[in-house]
Amino acid sequence: MSLYSYSKMMILVLFSLMCFVQKGKTQIDSLLEVVKTMSDSEEKAAVYKDIAFSYYFSDPDKCLAYCDTILAISKKVGYQKGINSQYYLKAVAYYIKEDYEASIDNCKKAIERYRTTDNQDNELIALDFLGTVYRTIGLPEKSVEYKLQSLEMAEIMGDTLGIAYANYNLSTVFFDLGDTVNIKKHLLAAIDIANNTEEYSLLSNCYSTYATIQKESTEKLLALQQALGYAEKAGSDYFLIPIFQNLASYYFQEKQWEEAINYSKRAYRLSKAFEDSHSLAESANTLGNLYKNSGVLDSALFFLNQAVDISNSNGFKIELEDSYYFLAELYQKRNNSSEALKYLSLAYTVRDSVYNDKITEQIQTNAAKFEYEKNQRIISEQELAISKAKYNRNVLLFVALLLLAVVTSIYQWYLRRQQKQKQRAELAFAQQQAEADRLRELDELKTNFFTNISHELRTPLTLILSPLADIQNQVKAIPIREKLGVIRTNAQRLLGLVNEIMDLAKVEAGKLELQQSKIDLQALVKRNVFSFESLAQIRRVQLELDYAPGAITVFTDRNKLEKIIQNLISNAIKYTRAGGRVNVRVQQEEEQFTFEVEDTGQGISPSDLSRVFDRFYQVKQGSLQGGTGVGLALARELAELMGGTLTASSIVGKGSIFTLNIPMQVLSPSQQEEVLKQEVKEIVEDSKKSYDTVFAPITIAGEKPRLLIVEDNPDMGKYLVQILEGQYQCVLATDGEEAIKQLKNGRFDCITSDVMMPNMDGFELRAAINQNKDWKQIPFLLLTARYLEADKIKGFQLGIDDYVTKPFSTLELQARIQNLVANKLEREAFAKNEGKEREELRSSVGEQFVRQAEQAVLSSLGDPHFEVADLAKAVNYSSKQLARLLKKYTGLSSVNFILEVRLQKARELLEKRLCTTVTQAQIEVGISSNSYFTRKFTERFGKNPSAFL
Repeated sequence: MSLYSYSKMMILVLFSLMCFVQKGKTQIDSLLEVVKTMSDSEEKAAVYKDIAFSYYFSDPDKCLAYCDTILAISKKVGYQKGINSQYYLKAVAYYIKEDYEASIDNCKKAIERYRTTDNQDNELIALDFLGTVYRTIGLPEKSVEYKLQSLEMAEIMGDTLGIAYANYNLSTVFFDLGDTVNIKKHLLAAIDIANNTEEYSLLSNCYSTYATIQKESTEKLLALQQALGYAEKAGSDYFLIPIFQNLASYYFQEKQWEEAINYSKRAYRLSKAFEDSHSLAESANTLGNLYKNSGVLDSALFFLNQAVDISNSNGFKIELEDSYYFLAELYQKRNNSSEALKYLSLAYTVRDSVYNDKITEQIQTNAAKFEYEKNQRIISEQELAISKAKYNRNVLLFVALLLLAVVTSIYQWYLRRQQKQKQRAELAFAQQQAEADRLRELDELKTNFFTNISHELRTPLTLILSPLADIQNQVKAIPIREKLGVIRTNAQRLLGLVNEIMDLAKVEAGKLELQQSKIDLQALVKRNVFSFESLAQIRRVQLELDYAPGAITVFTDRNKLEKIIQNLISNAIKYTRAGGRVNVRVQQEEEQFTFEVEDTGQGISPSDLSRVFDRFYQVKQGSLQGGTGVGLALARELAELMGGTLTASSIVGKGSIFTLNIPMQVLSPSQQEEVLKQEVKEIVEDSKKSYDTVFAPITIAGEKPRLLIVEDNPDMGKYLVQILEGQYQCVLATDGEEAIKQLKNGRFDCITSDVMMPNMDGFELRAAINQNKDWKQIPFLLLTARYLEADKIKGFQLGIDDYVTKPFSTLELQARIQNLVANKLEREAFAKNEGKEREELRSSVGEQFVRQAEQAVLSSLGDPHFEVADLAKAVNYSSKQLARLLKKYTGLSSVNFILEVRLQKARELLEKRLCTTVTQAQIEVGISSNSYFTRKFTERFGKNPSAFL
């Protein structure tokens, strides 16, 4: 079977597999009965499309008729996909009818519509098919144009298999042009992708085609054997037939009759099994000729007579001509001249008939080609006429625009006069706006002042809370512990206020984000309301909860919702007199929740009510004075961040109502049950945990690890030394510059540093440490009052190992430092062992083998034809042994090993400026395809090769 015939057969098979659904006659009849009862709709057009699909190959005229029906219905109901598909179906049907001009016209219409109203997958298929039509009518250059477009589209879409098949299709067109370089280029590209995706059917086809362009006998045989292996892996028995025939042809040329007969018999058996008459006739001819040449004349006569019968029955003239020639030679060997002359005469007769058929086919092809080119000239003339008409229209348009410009000038004069009046009004407005901006700036200055004060308060609070916790744990006297508890509670309350101000600043800067999770809403509300019962009892206020939604699970930000609820309840109790009442009500309407906190206090005046949510605003009315004006401002900001609203209403003398409306996603019963199970599991697991707060000391060569503490606050520095000196040799530095001096004087195993320090802050210290390769390996922990996300990110970008905010837990700090030191020791031990292993590897047989293979590739680097077989020969191994050893020692296949050496060399050439252009480096390492080199280089090193220049 010729490559062209084989490719054409493959195209038709692929169309059947990829694009159309063949239906049995009974099923088609059923569809026709159903569609008669349907009104015009997209569904009806879709059914007719299925019917048309079933006829595109067996009866293209029926297919075309149904396409007209699809078009009429689709236009009526506005079904764009139906219009698109009928154009493509018509293109295929006209191709089967050999009306190539109509096929091209409909295919172009389909492509245009797919490009504007459909998806890229259909456009890709249509482009490839259009290339096939041009190839059929003898215009391979046009075929290449459209198949290249198909390839480019597949690459844009990132369709890996589409790229592989497009490359293979292009190789078959270049076969018609006799362009061996491009055949090989596209085949290798297809093989590379197919290898990575294990697309064995495509690999088999590629290697079959690759064998046809090989001139060397061994290379041809190797390609055919690879094609056979991949076809067997794919389980594509039908496609084994041409491979067996090509192998038989190869061994016939080598005069290895036994092997040739073996493969020819295998092709013959498969052809018979699949009832492929054409392949069966070819195989019977081949077997008859082989037996004739090997002297087994009876077997030769049997198969040749069979070939004659099959060819006569199916009209296979070329195969029939071969059969008659072989029979003439056979009878000549038997010394039967009369029979030999008879079959020779028959062979000449058939040859004349074949020649006449070819002439007729060529005339038809040329006629089709001439008709196409003629139509193209007509289209060009029409386009020229359209261009002239456009020119005349543009002249008229210019005159109209000129008149419009005159009118516009007059209108602009009028507008300028109006604008002067408008500017006077805007000037007055700008003065008002400037006053508003001044007031806004004052508000921002006030906010920044409180934010900075809050930031500075975090360090002294740390020095209060952390030592206080230690003292409280050590003191046994109950009265003293209770007094310490009061101190700690109020310090924590102060810290909470500081955090509220910092949160308010983060909301304003847009740096506070939602952290949503699944929560039991009823449990959350009850826990927060009842946590205020003690405060309510102390103030003799009745606290009530009216919760309507029942037991449900919602998806929301737990911490922010709790902050809002706690703030509202706390304020309500605080401003309600003894004997009063605070009522908390929760209502649900679908996924919208309402939280109301009502009190019976003295209420808020209308003048204060309008500003109650302003930050730092304090109510002027009697007993309501006090507070910082932060809580309600933060509550409203958090509510809006969560997509809700917070409002207030009040009647002086009767009380106030604060209402929070907020959306929350309600989980289904099954999801709620899952969350409940998870919470129970976590509670059980937590109950089983026991935390060991005693840290085993770490020693290095019998001594405590050395710890450098960088802290500008003397009290904080003293406290850190006090809590850490039991496990470490502590050295204190007051800023970054002094820390650098200490690093120069001795070795350290860990560094802790504040951020805000004079002379050199913590970030600058870390940047300086990064410049010294020995210091850079020391674990580095930032201990700071700055807890914004941007500060943490900046620290980690500079290479710090951990980040702890003040105030901190003493046990947590000790645990984090111990982990950093322990990890450092493990890394050093690992690096030491790894160095030994690498030294052993360098002297191993595997290392020597890899170096030998690498040197073999480098010595033939400029040869683009250097392949696996050449490498195997260079290192004195078979291809299979080479693949096994390379996989064992490098983890790479033979092909990828050669590619890796080429790419590494290319990178070296570019980095060292040994090549001035990417193309020069590509040629130096023996890669002929620009796109292939760029793609593989980028995949390997993460950036384009031109970036290295």
